[in-house]
Amino acid sequence: MMKASAILVLVATAAAVGVCNASPVSRVFGCPDVTDFAPCVCYTDSLLGIFLECINLNSMAELKDAFSRTMFPFKRITRLEITDSNLAGESLGPIFKDLTFREVLLIDNHIDSVDANVFMESVDDLSTFQYTDNATTNFPLSTTNFANLRDLIIEADCDTIPTIDAPKLLNLVLTCSKISGSYSVDGIVSTELQSLQLDRMPGLTSIAGDLTKKVLLRSLVFERNGLNAGHFSFSENIVTLDLSFNKFEDMPEIEGVSEDAKISMRSNDKLRNLLEGQTKPLIDHLAKGVGTVDFTGVAVFCNCDFVWLTRSGALGAQIMNLNHCMSDDGNTQYELDQGIIDFLDMLCPKP
Repeated sequence: MMKASAILVLVATAAAVGVCNASPVSRVFGCPDVTDFAPCVCYTDSLLGIFLECINLNSMAELKDAFSRTMFPFKRITRLEITDSNLAGESLGPIFKDLTFREVLLIDNHIDSVDANVFMESVDDLSTFQYTDNATTNFPLSTTNFANLRDLIIEADCDTIPTIDAPKLLNLVLTCSKISGSYSVDGIVSTELQSLQLDRMPGLTSIAGDLTKKVLLRSLVFERNGLNAGHFSFSENIVTLDLSFNKFEDMPEIEGVSEDAKISMRSNDKLRNLLEGQTKPLIDHLAKGVGTVDFTGVAVFCNCDFVWLTRSGALGAQIMNLNHCMSDDGNTQYELDQGIIDFLDMLCPKP
């Protein structure tokens, strides 16, 4: 399931161009004959943008036939949208002839695989590319030299992520559900990246590479992966960091975020240790601003390794929604109330 933030990128784009429905005539200016392009449709907007839609197609052959028999008056297309179709059984190849696209949306079409060069004609025009199809087994775009690509959203059943060389890329959302091991962010070549989302990759155990070089990066979502350790360093512009639903057992070291950053460690149900050496520097930094860390759904060990935090005054300030703790054997969960806090303070040595 795609996150709402990824979908909103495309909704906003559609609103900006002012899409309107086609008139019920045989030809709309800028579009081919209606019957030639059926079952796909073409329409234009008030800015003379040209939009192609192919929805609920029954086969790849139907899609190929629509484009092979159609003569397009203009070759530069504002948006191509192919959605909710059954294109299983064949690869999506170079069927779009010499058309170029500014925006491409391919969503839930049951495509087995994609020729990664199918949109290379659009290398100078492509600005938004969204591909969402859990049936697809390869990365569906050759992501090199797209000079004007700003928004890239990929969700597929792939096991590798190629180098993404798009110097103006602003927003990147990636899900390659069969990837395993580590992924290096050094494979993202963009000087303007502001938002990065890597999610729903259970085999992804660590993030490598230098995120401090992504100096404009403000939002990071590494949610629902298999991350279990890490040292995260940033360029101090990060205001959102989401590490929810991972496999951390210890709190990872995090440095370089904004002092007002909102960090989520929600539902890391294996997380048991908030060790002082790893966690206190982050808490002290967030205390300079209004930054917080959300621990909803986390239960740490109720022992003396944790008492530094109960004595720090951070609970309810920088540390939010840490409501439970666990016995050392992991068998009993306690409400982290004032009684537990007072007991730990009495039991554990003072510094």
